[in-house]
Amino acid sequence: MVIFISEADRKKHHDERLIQIRGYSLHNSESVEKYEMSRIKGYSRDGFGLKRRKNVESPDSEIFISYKQTNNTTNTDRIVGLYRPFTGPNGDKPSAGTWMHFLHFIEVVNRALDGCHRTTIVGDFNVDLL
Repeated sequence: MVIFISEADRKKHHDERLIQIRGYSLHNSESVEKYEMSRIKGYSRDGFGLKRRKNVESPDSEIFISYKQTNNTTNTDRIVGLYRPFTGPNGDKPSAGTWMHFLHFIEVVNRALDGCHRTTIVGDFNVDLL
């Protein structure tokens, strides 16, 4: 089981012990290191066998990319949790409604799909394109 919470606005200095759930591991998006804030939180159930793919995530996209090998096969299931980025790849704000934010976001999602057999994408794109 995986839980994603968008609009979490977890700042780097917040005490994560206050939001722990017993039996679950807590995850921040990669933006917490670059922007000192994570707009999405993730919880993965301990013992579920889910592995995070930080190497294809982006600090400019609020996204978690995880995978799980399917039992007795070489098939890979991918789970993607996302929330619209609060900044673009060039540091510009999303409130400007730039198309580049959305394209960058889709590029990150497409990298997540490479090499997997089945993907579940959950979250909130919440992008004002116009």
